[in-house]
Amino acid sequence: MAICDSFFSIEVASFSNIAAPKSRKCHYFNKDLLMPKIEFLPGRKDELNWDSGDWIFLDVGFSATRKTCGLLLPHSETDLANPSELLFTYGEMCKKVVSTIRERKSPINLMIEAPLSMSFDERDNPTGRKYLVKKNGNTTEICFELNKDRKHRYWNEGAGCCVMTASMVLLKKIATINVSTSVRIFEAFISFKKRSGLHSTSHGSEVLALRKCVEDNSFAELIEPVKCISILKLMGVNDENRVPLVIKPSFF
Repeated sequence: MAICDSFFSIEVASFSNIAAPKSRKCHYFNKDLLMPKIEFLPGRKDELNWDSGDWIFLDVGFSATRKTCGLLLPHSETDLANPSELLFTYGEMCKKVVSTIRERKSPINLMIEAPLSMSFDERDNPTGRKYLVKKNGNTTEICFELNKDRKHRYWNEGAGCCVMTASMVLLKKIATINVSTSVRIFEAFISFKKRSGLHSTSHGSEVLALRKCVEDNSFAELIEPVKCISILKLMGVNDENRVPLVIKPSFF
């Protein structure tokens, strides 16, 4: 199966065959561009703390005109009590993130509220992402994109695909920064949130809540997806297929 667009070209034998042969080559960006020095790393549990590096929290949107991106940068001087000041258009957000990473030499932790991995069934059709749950000595695969009321927020549906695409374009822009640093990628999963309360109604409020979760080390659940393809691997910016850690905050 060949997947090609203006951002990347990568050949994959089959989406269901996650462990692709090492002989496969990934070509990212135009060959005339300098190879990026940015190192993209899937975030780990032991790095999910306030002191592991500078943090950027992003609730990404993809509107052509509206300010649908919630963005909280490291050491922000913005009034943290006013979430409306944390809203930006997609273009504004990209410029701020890129300039922030360019100015810093320390590791950057980038938490994005968007699907950062994908899953396919044995017929190569999109399917809900799963993780392993151990109970009473048994291990079961559970879909974390499906809640107890059978409502689903699959990565390949509607807004999920939209914000995944927005995230990939942002990562493409970050990869062209000519600095040597590491960017650790974390996925925030705040679907199924209640429709009442401060943190459920504003993109700005959501990034504030994500920051508080990291500051307080307070998470509802930490998920390590299985049998998934990382968008970092698909884009060719990370040779491993280690999938970014998925964080369910405790405030939603």
